[in-house]
Amino acid sequence: MPLPAVVQPCLDRAVQRASSLVYRAGTEAAEALQKDSANRDAVRDLLRRLPSWRTRFADVLRRTIETTEPEPQAAAPQPGALSLSLVDDNEVVQNIEASRLAQQMAGRVEKQLAELNALMSSALGLQAIRPERNPLRPEVLANALRKLLGEDDPHPDWPGLWMRAMTDVFTEEVGQLYAECSGLLLKSGVQAAGYRLVNTPSGAKTATPSRPAPLREVSRPAPLDSRPAPLGAGVPSGPVPAGLAQAINAFMQFAGQALRGPFVRDFLANDTPHLRQALPSSYYERLQQELDSLQDGEDEAPYDPHTDAVLEAIAPVERPQRDIGTNSPLTRGAWGDYGAPRQRAIVRAQLKSEAREVGQAMGVDLVCQLVDQVAQDPRLLSPVREAMVALEPALGRLAVRSPRFAGDAESPARKLLEQVAQRSLRYNDQFSPDFERFYEAVRQRFNELNAQDGLQDAVPFEDALKLLQGEWHEQDAEEESRRQELLNAVQTAEKRQEEADRIAWELGQRSDLEGVPGVVQDFLYERWALVMAHARAHAKGGELDPGGYVAVITDLLWSVKRETALRDPAKAFELIPRVVGKLRAGLTAIGQPPGDDDIFFKALERLHRPVLKLRAKHRRQASDTAASVLDALPDEDLKPASAQVPKVADDIWLAPNELKACGFGDTEHAYHKPKQPDLSAAEADNLLARLEAGSWIDLYSRQHWHRAQLDWVNAKGTLFMFVSHGGRPHSMTRRSLQRLLCSRMVRPVAAHQVVQHAIDTLAQPRRQPLAA
Repeated sequence: MPLPAVVQPCLDRAVQRASSLVYRAGTEAAEALQKDSANRDAVRDLLRRLPSWRTRFADVLRRTIETTEPEPQAAAPQPGALSLSLVDDNEVVQNIEASRLAQQMAGRVEKQLAELNALMSSALGLQAIRPERNPLRPEVLANALRKLLGEDDPHPDWPGLWMRAMTDVFTEEVGQLYAECSGLLLKSGVQAAGYRLVNTPSGAKTATPSRPAPLREVSRPAPLDSRPAPLGAGVPSGPVPAGLAQAINAFMQFAGQALRGPFVRDFLANDTPHLRQALPSSYYERLQQELDSLQDGEDEAPYDPHTDAVLEAIAPVERPQRDIGTNSPLTRGAWGDYGAPRQRAIVRAQLKSEAREVGQAMGVDLVCQLVDQVAQDPRLLSPVREAMVALEPALGRLAVRSPRFAGDAESPARKLLEQVAQRSLRYNDQFSPDFERFYEAVRQRFNELNAQDGLQDAVPFEDALKLLQGEWHEQDAEEESRRQELLNAVQTAEKRQEEADRIAWELGQRSDLEGVPGVVQDFLYERWALVMAHARAHAKGGELDPGGYVAVITDLLWSVKRETALRDPAKAFELIPRVVGKLRAGLTAIGQPPGDDDIFFKALERLHRPVLKLRAKHRRQASDTAASVLDALPDEDLKPASAQVPKVADDIWLAPNELKACGFGDTEHAYHKPKQPDLSAAEADNLLARLEAGSWIDLYSRQHWHRAQLDWVNAKGTLFMFVSHGGRPHSMTRRSLQRLLCSRMVRPVAAHQVVQHAIDTLAQPRRQPLAA
C-alpha cells in the first residue's frame, strides 16, 4: 500500500543512513569480538563481509520496508487457529536474535521512538497512535539486519554473534535516525497523534492501574483538600472533548509532550474527571530517568549582563531584541541558581514526579509553556521577560495545587504576572533609573516566591502583588496629582470652547450684524465668544453680563458702520476709545498676549479712521470731509457684509500659557532619519484610528525617546494629550500626530493583555497532519 508523500523523506533518510549505520556497527562489533581469541574466525569473516554489507544494506532495508506489512493489533488467539510449521533451526536462532535486538532497541530509544510513533501515525492519517503501523519500527530494522547478516550462508553461529555485538552501536545510530525523522515530519507541519481515551460504558469493568512506586528523593504530596485522591480509579466515564482526550493520552505516553493547540483552552476550561486519572508507572520511570540525567549534568553559563552595555548607546526603539525563553540562561546575579535552565528543569521534573494526577502534571508543563510564550512578547523589556521565566518554579509549585490557575483571570498568580507586565509598559529603556527601581522591586518579590518550597496556595502571590502595588501607589501619588492638573486644564479649555461655540451661535442671531464687516464678525464668533465663555465660567452669583462683555458688542457694531458713525461723530469720539479698551481687557482676561490680535485691531483702526479724522478738522469742513471719506473705496475685508453663520471650531483654543503647560509643540524637534521607512498617510491614519485613552506610544521629544500614554482626546478627535513618566505632557493636533506617525517619531505600542495573549497564542490550532 503506497505511503503518504510526507512519510517518504523519512524512508529516504533511513536508506541514506543505512551504509554508514551498518559499517560503523560492524566495525565496532569486530573490535569488541576480537578481544576473545575464540571469535577469531568470526571476526575475520565479518571483516571480509563488511564492504559488501556497506553497499548492500541500503537495498536490503528498502526491500524490507516495502515488503513488510503492518502488524495486526494484538488479539486473543481463538481455539483451532494455531498452526505449526517446520523451520530451520538456524532461522529460529536468527529470528530470536532479531526479536531480542528489536526489544533492546525499543527500550533504549524509547523517547525517540515514542515521538516518531506519534508523528508517523499522524502522517499516515491515523486518528490515534498505532506503533505497529510505523514503517521504521524496530522490528523492521532488526529484520533487515538479520537478512543482511544471513546472506551467502555464513557459519550458523556467527550471524547471532555478530548481531549481539552490533546491538549497542546499531541502537545508538537508530536513535539518531528516529530523531532526524521526527524533525523531518515536524518541519513538514505534522502534528503528533495521541492514544485514544475510551469512555467505559456504565457498569463495565475497568482495568485498575498500578500505583507508581515511590521514587528516590521524591516525596508525594498530601491529598488535595478540594477532592479525594483517585489513585485507584480507572479511566473515568463521562464526556470529554476529543482534543483533550488525545492530549491526555499523548501526555501520559511521552511525559514531556508540549501543550499546544486548542487543547490548552479545553484544559483550562474543563474540570473533567479525566484530568484526575492516576499517572502510569511508566510515566514516573521516564521522569526519573530525566531527573537523573539533569542531576548528573552541569549548569549552563549564566547570561552576562555586560553584554547589554553595547546596546545602551542605541535608541530604545531601535535596539535588537534579545531572545529569552525557558531554555535561556538568565542573569545569575538577579536570579541565583534559577538563572540556569538546568535548575529550573530539575524543579519542573521534581514537581511532575510529585504529581498524583495527570491534570497536575499537565498544569506544571503548561506553566513552562506559558512563561515561555510570555517571554516572547516584544513589548516587554528584556529584564521583565527574564523575570517571567525566572518565576517558573513558584508557578509550577502552584500548578501542582491548582493545575488550571492560569485560566482564571482573577487568580492572584495570573494577576501578578499581568500587572507586572502592564506596569512595565510605562518604560521603554531598561537602562533608565526609573525602570531599574521598578525592576529591583519585582526581582525581590519574585525571588521570595521562588524560595517558598512548601507553597500550598496562591496567597503568597496575592501578598507579593499587594506589596508591589503599595510601592507603585507611593511612586504614582505625585505624578497622578500632576496628571490630574493637566487633565483638568484641558477639560476646562474644552468646556470653554463648547460654551464659546454656543455663544457664537447666539451672536449669529443678532439683527444688528447686518452690514458689519466680515473681519469684525469673525472676531466676535471666535475670540469674543471665548472671552464671554471665560467670564461666565468664572462669574459669581447670578450676573447676567459678567464683565460687561455682552453690552460692548452693541457699541462695537455701531462704531464699525461708517455711515451711522459719521452722522454722530461726537458719540463716536466718546465710544470708540471705551470699546477698544474693553476689547483689549477681555482678551487679556483669557490669557491672550498683547500683539496676537494686532491684525484685528489694525482693521478696527482703519474702520474707525474716517470718523476719527473729523476730530482734527474744523466743524465747517466736517460735511465735505465726511463726503470725501464716504466716497473712498474701502479694502475688501472692511466692506459692509451680510450677517454670517458662525462655524463650530475644529480645535479648542488654548492660551500660550495653557499650550506650554499641556506640552504643545514639545515634539517639534529635528530627529535623525529612522532606520525604518516612513509610513504612508493611509498607514498613519490606520494607526491613529486605533489610538484610544490608555494607549501607549513611543514618542521622540527633546532628543529622547519617551514611553507615553494617551491620557485625553477632545470630543471632536482633533487634539491629543499624551503623558510620559513623571507627569510630563505631550499634546498635539490631529494633523501634527499624523505627521509624526508618518515620520515614525511616534510609534504606537500594541495593546493587549499579556497573559491572555500568550494563552491565545498557545491555543492556536496547529497545522493539520498531511495524509495521502
